[in-house]
Amino acid sequence: KIRNAVYQRGICEMREARSCCDVAVARGYVGSISPVTLSKIDHVIGALVKIVR
Repeated sequence: KIRNAVYQRGICEMREARSCCDVAVARGYVGSISPVTLSKIDHVIGALVKIVR
């Protein structure tokens, strides 16, 4: 139970990081985020979701 809570927290944190990247691009703070970086973030989220199930 505690382990799942930790993984859930990790999912939330990675989703927040992804959202921050999207906002930074949308607001013009950065030109773009590397597709490789975004893919890695998505991969981590997917892996954590798979573990929690």
